[in-house]
Amino acid sequence: VVEYLHMNTHESLGQDNIELRTDDEALTASINPNGAYLETLTLHGDTDLLLPRQEIGGKDRGGMPICAPIFGPGGQTGLNQHGFARNLDWQIESQQANGTELTLSLDEATCIQNKIPEQYAGCDMRVSFMLGNYGDEHALTTNLKITNNSQNIIVATPGFHPYFPIGSGQTAESVAIGDKTRSRPFNAQTPLKDSAQLPEPTGKVAFELESEDNKTSVSINSDTLMRYVIWSASPDKYICVEPTLAGFAANERSVPELEKLYGLRPRQSKEYTLQIIWRR
Repeated sequence: VVEYLHMNTHESLGQDNIELRTDDEALTASINPNGAYLETLTLHGDTDLLLPRQEIGGKDRGGMPICAPIFGPGGQTGLNQHGFARNLDWQIESQQANGTELTLSLDEATCIQNKIPEQYAGCDMRVSFMLGNYGDEHALTTNLKITNNSQNIIVATPGFHPYFPIGSGQTAESVAIGDKTRSRPFNAQTPLKDSAQLPEPTGKVAFELESEDNKTSVSINSDTLMRYVIWSASPDKYICVEPTLAGFAANERSVPELEKLYGLRPRQSKEYTLQIIWRR
């Protein structure tokens, strides 16, 4: 397993966090260019739609990190857990004047400088974040594009890792996850610190988060990231409902299998989009 040159901290390396907000300023987000890490997403300045990034039990938790080019343990790929995208400095590629959309990029030179495994040194990534309000619905849309600029096939099984806050009177294990493939909601049968996976791929999941004074309906939609992993190491604080391309395939399959199923050929690009909608 490769150890990269530097790892994520709560402060970007020489770059300030980037603030996004809708025109009415109802929805605001803070994104750290170190890791292209969405650290906070807040409604009306006082309601956290995602658990703010923080240290819990000595671990870096919260927000929504990017897991790329792989999700989960690296297995035979030689990559660390969840790849290297969340560990490197990204550059601002574009930002809308009204502050509702941002695109960051991670280029080949940065990968080489940070001693990324040779077969991934030609891996370029771009990620965009867009906020939107639609009546009583509030949306975060994210697009990740991975381009293979190397001469080798690279394995790409990305995902996103959003942390949703758990209110008093609810635990992560009690959250029922509904999806299009099941007539009954999914509930974890094992402690979520061990992770659970929805049994079938699905383009949409939905669940409700409860607090003392409110109930929030959440839906996650994606036509590319259709394998969902459910996890929590602190069930009284958060639940992670994680859209991925292939679950833990990077750790479960051989490299030849992964290259056949999820390989990007030289000069090939793929895009992965998701939208999370909160309704209160």
